[in-house]
Amino acid sequence: MHTNLRVDLFSTELTTKSFLTQMEAMSLDISDFFAWGYIRLFHCHLAEFKWTAEAMNDILDRIINHAKYSNADVIIIDSLTIFTEHTSQEAVLNFLTAAKNICDNGKTIVLTMHTYAFGDETLTRIRSICDAHLHMMRKLMGDKYIMVLEVVKVRGARKTTGNLVSFEVHPGYGMKIIPVSLAKV
Repeated sequence: MHTNLRVDLFSTELTTKSFLTQMEAMSLDISDFFAWGYIRLFHCHLAEFKWTAEAMNDILDRIINHAKYSNADVIIIDSLTIFTEHTSQEAVLNFLTAAKNICDNGKTIVLTMHTYAFGDETLTRIRSICDAHLHMMRKLMGDKYIMVLEVVKVRGARKTTGNLVSFEVHPGYGMKIIPVSLAKV
């Protein structure tokens, strides 16, 4: 039996058109899923928006309420960084704790954030709240850049060596895994 998951994507960078175009460029035509409402995109970069602490806290509250009551199985927020620029550490940690509680009730929430936006103490607390911590890096291999994904933490999994995956994204093809022996980052 095949069941379609419902995905809500909050994006601070992509419009609907650019999202669909990027997915097609990776040979992932999701237009039917988008048309039928299995994938919904919420574009979060608004013209003439006042980026204040009050507005950021309101957006974080709205995203959490949406995640709590949405029929989506997966909520993706790319990127949380922009919403935390004017917020306190307490507001960010409250948001993540609420997200964790939603995950405990069966939903999956995927957040991306840039570590440069947070102090070390805040990052330590963020990592302790999250069930998984993946670190993406861009590394130079020869004359081209590759992406390296490090699995830093997955709650309930054993820590092993070799938690790195190297890959490239090729338009029209998708992701191409690069053997670690070739990557040597």
